[in-house]
Amino acid sequence: MIRSHLNVLRARKEHAERRKLSYRDIAAETGLATSTLVRLFRFELDDGDRVGVGTLGTLCAYFGCGPGDILEFIADGSASDAAAAPIGRQEPGAAPAAAHPSPLANRKQKRRK
Repeated sequence: MIRSHLNVLRARKEHAERRKLSYRDIAAETGLATSTLVRLFRFELDDGDRVGVGTLGTLCAYFGCGPGDILEFIADGSASDAAAAPIGRQEPGAAPAAAHPSPLANRKQKRRK
């Protein structure tokens, strides 16, 4: 599941700028469609929801944050979520993942031969 933190970011921006921000205000200031914003401001995004990189970049610039501040991955314990977990994150007690050799390391070894 993907959780959206746009409501928190909007509240912070409202507080910092001492004004209320409607979807229409944000749409006018970012150039994004109001319907896109309404969909993305939902607390939890559905599997069918898509977020374009350009849209995410526009929201990052508008709120002065990074993509991880806007969206958060929440694992529900299924096998497909474990495969999608960020690199370097492991379940407690899990065996360490095998290291993948760097493509650059392979090139250096080929040159030395």
